[in-house]
Amino acid sequence: MTYDPSVWDISKNKIATTHGMSGYPEYPAWGGMKQRCYNQNSDSFPLYGGTGKVVCERWQSFQNFYDDMGPKPSASHSIDRIDGSKGYYPENCRWATPEEQARNTRTNRLIEHEGRTQCLAAWADE
Repeated sequence: MTYDPSVWDISKNKIATTHGMSGYPEYPAWGGMKQRCYNQNSDSFPLYGGTGKVVCERWQSFQNFYDDMGPKPSASHSIDRIDGSKGYYPENCRWATPEEQARNTRTNRLIEHEGRTQCLAAWADE
């Protein structure tokens, strides 16, 4: 993994880490994911760790998380679980836009029509 200055400028962050990437924008996403699942003092814990959602063993390492997820496509993208009832692991996660995140929540009403299932907002767009 080589440092790409177009992604983030970490030259001012000389924090000692094993990966040297704590200044990358993906690092807070990784940290937040772990907080939600493991920190009982986190406001989000009841909906994540409190319901049994965990971060896979491989992603306990930021370097592995970054290797699997790659750089965020833009500053507005955030980590999204494809199936919200499951935890964080490579096959269940993606970088998503705020719109994609909003359409992938447990409170959305899903409607099936002609073999396709989408939330109401997606059908309205069509």
